[in-house]
Amino acid sequence: MSENNKPKKIIILKIVICLFVAIGIFFTVLSLYLYFTPVGENDKEGLFVQAKQKYSDDKKFEDMYVYGLGFIKRVMDPNGAHHIQFEYDENGKIVQIKNFDRKGNMVMEFPEENVAYIRTTYDENGQFSKMEFYNTEENLMLRNGEYAISELNRAPNGDVLEIKYYGTDEELLLQKEGYAIKRNEYDENRNIIKESYFDTNDQLVNANEGYAIKIMEYNENNEVINTTYYNKDNEVVKIKEIKYAT
Repeated sequence: MSENNKPKKIIILKIVICLFVAIGIFFTVLSLYLYFTPVGENDKEGLFVQAKQKYSDDKKFEDMYVYGLGFIKRVMDPNGAHHIQFEYDENGKIVQIKNFDRKGNMVMEFPEENVAYIRTTYDENGQFSKMEFYNTEENLMLRNGEYAISELNRAPNGDVLEIKYYGTDEELLLQKEGYAIKRNEYDENRNIIKESYFDTNDQLVNANEGYAIKIMEYNENNEVINTTYYNKDNEVVKIKEIKYAT
């Protein structure tokens, strides 16, 4: 071997070693990613994604997030007993979510909702705005015995201004929290400063907690420091003050 060829071969060897190291790192990262990803099916591009539901403090469905590297078509439970199937519109938004058993029959085992089929729609800004719940016959049904349809009116920035609840007859429904409509008002920092509750006739109603209006005050850190509760006659029901450590 000539002395002139040695540097070239050393460079090639280093390149090969670096390539193998890069491949090893790639498969290590991929293995870790797949290990921590919920059991699922590859999407149409062979990529993995995750699906996550968002709920409010009172366990009401607020939103569905599908995130990762692509569009998921199906999520299988670890035992293979049933799977959740997703359908999308032309903008990549989830429009249908159905739950099937291993034989392909729609079943009433949808996580958290106790329904078989969920249909979602979006407003002109592409924001989630409506959710409908169906049984195995694809007829409207009450989600966990509460309501069949929830409809959201959002500001352009995504803030929820109003939520309405409907029954299987698609009429406003006084759901188990004691109201059919909830309206929110916000300050310039997007903090909710007022919540109001209404019945099926769009009249203020005392919800199950005994109040119809809740007004919040915030400090400079956007933390609630005072909450005043009013009944439907605009009488103060209670005042709750919160103090934070300084």
